[in-house]
Amino acid sequence: SWQEWLVVLALQLRRRVLSYPDGALLYAGASPPQENYDERLALLFGPLLQAGLPHQLARGAILSVLRFTIGWSIDEQVAHSRGADRNPETSEGDFEFGVRTFILGTERLAERARG
Repeated sequence: SWQEWLVVLALQLRRRVLSYPDGALLYAGASPPQENYDERLALLFGPLLQAGLPHQLARGAILSVLRFTIGWSIDEQVAHSRGADRNPETSEGDFEFGVRTFILGTERLAERARG
């Protein structure tokens, strides 16, 4: 389902950026070239479009989850750099809860769009 695909995407991105020192900050500070930006972004939200979500909703859902993921990861990396001892399993569970909350909101908005 698009919902599980989005959860997996977010979890994989989080794990990837956390695997590098300051990986989330580096990702956040990267500026992709503006040429063909929407076309490249569309590759990410294609599964949501295929599931029947309207274009703007699919785009918004992807951008929201990506930005949430990076923001969450920055928070984790900053806390770690300051010596905070967080349980990685608890943090991942809390993170996944947040992603699933975005998904529930997206489902509600899709229901409204359908009428």
